[in-house]
Amino acid sequence: MTRGGAGGGRGSLRLRITLGNVAALAAVLIAFGLGFRWTLWNLLVRSLDDEMTGQVRALTRRWKAAPPERRLLLRLLLQRPAPGLGVLPGGPEEAAALL
Repeated sequence: MTRGGAGGGRGSLRLRITLGNVAALAAVLIAFGLGFRWTLWNLLVRSLDDEMTGQVRALTRRWKAAPPERRLLLRLLLQRPAPGLGVLPGGPEEAAALL
């Protein structure tokens, strides 16, 4: 008895070609998906970075344009203690004297 024929045998040519095509298609789809994900991620990160840079520049301009007493108040607010700890560092008398 001979093995062979159109669809016979464990390693038929039709099966090997089909599996090869499936493997090639899977590799192409995976490569495309990874490339798309990488490109999208870079675009989103760049967009977010540009937006944050613009906001920092705007805040810096506003900070430099603010009068000195307002800048002092902003510094004191930035140095405020954690909630529940009380008054500003140095005590309320020192803060009042600075203002």
